[in-house]
Amino acid sequence: MQFYHLYLWTGNQELLQDLWPAARKALIWLMSSSTEGSGLPLRKTCTYDIIYLEGYDHTTYNSVMYLLGLRVGQVLAEALGETELAQTVHKAFKYGKDKMDRTLWNEKDGFYHSWWDHEKGSPDWLMTDSLYGQVSSILYIL
Repeated sequence: MQFYHLYLWTGNQELLQDLWPAARKALIWLMSSSTEGSGLPLRKTCTYDIIYLEGYDHTTYNSVMYLLGLRVGQVLAEALGETELAQTVHKAFKYGKDKMDRTLWNEKDGFYHSWWDHEKGSPDWLMTDSLYGQVSSILYIL
């Protein structure tokens, strides 16, 4: 996301070309290894190092940041003419967003819960930092 922010700020096409191979590799890892096929980051540590969130299948913070990373990757792939990759990323984004809505959203409470686990369920509250990805997407005009 920082790479995208720098590109938006400078419009530097040479920088985009130079950094894209590393960003592309990270994007592919993000879609495959970080999710382990689940559609969202699976049991990953996040900024809440005082709480054992990697003990839960999915956290809202990681999921929102993951979706933001995918959206950024799609925009960059499109800017570089990598249509096939952009389509793959779009599919991963849609699948992840749908999974997030199914597992983390609680219609009764009207918000995404902090985490979800297939055995432990989810709490009935949300940590506010979970919204950082949404704030970033608005700032990056995504």
